Amino acid sequence: MEVLNTHITDQITIVEYDPSYAAAVAEMWNKSQDGWGGGNSIMTEEQVLKKESNSSNLHLYLALDGDKVVGYCSLGEYREDEGALYIPLLNVRGDYHGKKIGKMLVLKALQKAIEMKWPRLDLYTWPGNTKAVPLYKKCGFFWEDRDDTTHLMNFMPSVMQTEAVLNYFTDGRWYENSTRTIETTPDGNSENEFHYYEYSWNHETLGNLKMEFERFGRGLRSIETDDYKILADVEHFNLVFGSEYKIRYHMTNKTGKPLSIEIQGVDDKNIQFATSKKITVQKEEEIEIPFVVNPITEDQSVWRTHPAVTSQLLINGKKAQFRVGIRPKYPVKLSCNTPGNLSFVGSSSQLYFNFENNYDEQVTFSFELPSSELVTIQNRNVSVTLAPKGKQSVSVPFMIKKNGFYSAEVQISATKSNGETVTFMKKLGVALQGIGAKFTGECDDFYHVCNGQYTIKLDKFNNWISPGKGDVNYKLAFMVPQLGKPFSEEITRLRPEKIEPLEEDGYAGLRATFQSQAFPELQLATVVKLYSEGLIERYDEVTNVSDVETAAEVWLNTPIMCPMLDKGVLPYEGKYIELNDSMGSVLSYWNPSKLTENWLFIRGNNNPRGISWPREGKVNFSSWFMYFENKLGKLAPRETVATKPITMTIGAFRDWQSFREFATQKNDKPASLTNHMNVSVNGGNPFINNNECKAIVRDYKSSFFNGFIEMKLDDEILQSHLFASDEELTHAEFDVELPDDRGIHVLTSKMNLGAVHVTRQSAAFVMKGQPVQLEKSIKDGLEVYSVDNGEMKISASAQFAPTLFSLRYKDQEWMDSPFPKPTPKSWWNPWFGGIAGLLEGTSLHSLLKEDCTVEFVEKNDNKGNEWKGLKISTHYKKHEKFKGIKIHKYFLMLPGVPMLCQTTEIVQNMESYLDGKFYTGCFLNPGTEPTRSWGSFQSENGEWTMVSGAKGEQEMTVERSVNYGSDDHENLLQIVADQNVTHVDSYINLEVIELGYSEKVNLEHGAKQYTSPVFYVFNDKVIPDTALEDLKKIKFN
Repeated sequence: MEVLNTHITDQITIVEYDPSYAAAVAEMWNKSQDGWGGGNSIMTEEQVLKKESNSSNLHLYLALDGDKVVGYCSLGEYREDEGALYIPLLNVRGDYHGKKIGKMLVLKALQKAIEMKWPRLDLYTWPGNTKAVPLYKKCGFFWEDRDDTTHLMNFMPSVMQTEAVLNYFTDGRWYENSTRTIETTPDGNSENEFHYYEYSWNHETLGNLKMEFERFGRGLRSIETDDYKILADVEHFNLVFGSEYKIRYHMTNKTGKPLSIEIQGVDDKNIQFATSKKITVQKEEEIEIPFVVNPITEDQSVWRTHPAVTSQLLINGKKAQFRVGIRPKYPVKLSCNTPGNLSFVGSSSQLYFNFENNYDEQVTFSFELPSSELVTIQNRNVSVTLAPKGKQSVSVPFMIKKNGFYSAEVQISATKSNGETVTFMKKLGVALQGIGAKFTGECDDFYHVCNGQYTIKLDKFNNWISPGKGDVNYKLAFMVPQLGKPFSEEITRLRPEKIEPLEEDGYAGLRATFQSQAFPELQLATVVKLYSEGLIERYDEVTNVSDVETAAEVWLNTPIMCPMLDKGVLPYEGKYIELNDSMGSVLSYWNPSKLTENWLFIRGNNNPRGISWPREGKVNFSSWFMYFENKLGKLAPRETVATKPITMTIGAFRDWQSFREFATQKNDKPASLTNHMNVSVNGGNPFINNNECKAIVRDYKSSFFNGFIEMKLDDEILQSHLFASDEELTHAEFDVELPDDRGIHVLTSKMNLGAVHVTRQSAAFVMKGQPVQLEKSIKDGLEVYSVDNGEMKISASAQFAPTLFSLRYKDQEWMDSPFPKPTPKSWWNPWFGGIAGLLEGTSLHSLLKEDCTVEFVEKNDNKGNEWKGLKISTHYKKHEKFKGIKIHKYFLMLPGVPMLCQTTEIVQNMESYLDGKFYTGCFLNPGTEPTRSWGSFQSENGEWTMVSGAKGEQEMTVERSVNYGSDDHENLLQIVADQNVTHVDSYINLEVIELGYSEKVNLEHGAKQYTSPVFYVFNDKVIPDTALEDLKKIKFN
């Protein structure tokens, strides 16, 4: 291992990263959480290896204390601008702060930038980073005064390339000789809209040196020594193109000896500066030299280096390049938009043109809108007179003939008061979206793809592709792909060589082609397709445009911005983990290697969205984006290789189950959701034997417990424990003893882990020792099968009807049934009440025609619990459509548990495919007096609504919980179902209180399906639905 430019301070060594340090780097990040807001996500060696192998860093420096990594500083090419290297990430472990490790790392990166002869080194931080900002400034950085970001620029590489002042730095003591005032505020002196940054030094023998850099041109504009001062300035910063302006050079000779200065103009971007001057300054000189600002094709971005009036100076024969940046402007800033998201054919609307005069005088702007097949515009001539720097919006009425992208390249005349006219071209564009309309278009800032209500935009600034629908911010974007290795972020700054619109049945899209400069033999095309349902498909094509095979294997890194998994669902460790809120939604909390399927889904902000990738693909997570690494191999001459598509839904799928089915191409039923911070009783089995069990608190995220966990049983605190992150625990076990005075308990775990306070609950149902009693009897002349578990008794008779006609709890009958004979009631004829079920497309009348049997049954669930109860079977032999199907309805109980479990087995032997629903109805009798009976329904946001019986008609969809009761007693019947697969509703009128639930049935001939169990739970209070997750995962097969 080579030690690079080793520094020793308190035995700290700076080395360059290699994979052997990955485990130590992971440990450093895990011990640095407090410095990054106090998070507790876990970094692993595997994640470090993957992250660094996919990095676009040119160099990565580590600070070592022995074999411990205690500092980290990466160095790469700055993707947002030209002419700069960049420190993407700098970190020092908190327990090593104050040891000057940060200084050592920053100076190492700066020295490398100087050696590589880059003109600048940039970094970002946050305003409150008061410890680091003084360090950065002492190392030569200036804090740019901006509202949108905290950006720092270091011009020391340019200083060290300025021949005229190099003698001041030959001793290598520029850091120690600096006399610059350091403050933790943005830097810069403002003069006439310009911003200047000043370095100052005092050299032991040469005296004082000051150098001033202009913020936007990123260049030198002044040098002052004890011998001379040379300063350049321009009359105004904002300059309208198409005119000539002047730059002034102020030159002062302090020595009395002749000062020789040569100025050679250099053209830069759209600045034309052709000059050559030689001047001998005796005392003081000032000269003005004209330059021309030529037209621009896009507005200047604050993120990018501005065009500069550039000159090469020789000062007594020594070189110094001066650059004074200016902001070139169109004569007028002009934008166009329409109100609303959708446009309607045959309707009138308005085009709004927003003008902003960039001249310092009154100007009249005018242009003519071209005719179009899309719109009818009565007055296509637009004209407005604006005061100096004035603004105005002008509306132009139009009639929509056809949806599409209205694009107009107009010739604008700017007429000044003296009659002088300047003409220039401007591209205007606006999308006239409509249902069923798909098209593409271009405006000044974006390439647009529209399909129905949805859009995607390719941003001309950085080539990101973002989805949209009106004003909705989906907080997702396809970032630019990176060719490698090493990976290059060059495409952020490139412009497409070609944009091709795509339009086929169902989708509109585009292909954007880029010519790589980092890999000249490679051409990259990004293809994106938008479907009207709100589905986006994206893939990339890489072409070897040369006549020889590529020398090395080609890689492509495709990142996607995804800063938050807000209310997300992830297929993780074989489970489906849900986030009920934004807690844990940062990607770095999750280990992508533990994803067990090829998708993730985000439910937040009422805008469900998801991302899926090829099933054989592997996703990687960073803090705010995910990425896919594609190994394309060596490419033959003229060969094109395409990646497999990545899919993003922004509306095509409203729930995670249907998106999962699309992504996996499986229509099997997924398991229930598991909360990311979960308390589980008895290994996920909510039914307890012997009154003893373990409660396990688990955090599925990649983070360690750090804080306090308290365990309560009902209202009594059982245990509490304090955890520290250095114990590296992600779960904790608690031994729990349940009293047998009641059959149902709720365990509550309060977790105060760092800044996060979470409460999780889980219900426990205690089984008792008495055996379940089975009984046959004759009632009203009919054979009746009954089962009694010591808490409840259920009864059914095949001679009556295929229904459970009786459910008694504490000697009260809860079923409403006309046993022993079906009768008409309300809307039903025949009506036999109780709990019965039938296939969609059949009726109660046809059900009574089929053979029915009742028998005692034992069934084991997926947790090994042994249930006993009744099996009511119907064999369809007479129904024309469903002949051959067998329906087995199970009514099951455990000893001493006040709960009835109901599930149905459908056996499909009808010689054709079955696609439908199975519906179960339950007629309830909560009390002897119907008007004093009621149902209570919990909405999705947690609010409860009570509906009384026998007082009117009401239909309710059960969004969360439902329970039934009576004013005459305290007993409650709570219905528990997995509503991810079971739809639950209720109907109450003057005569009945009915509960209904249904489930989809999709079966081929010879197959069978068990419906998701529905539980009838008796208690004296409502169990929180959040405590019933383990119960909802009980299944039969």
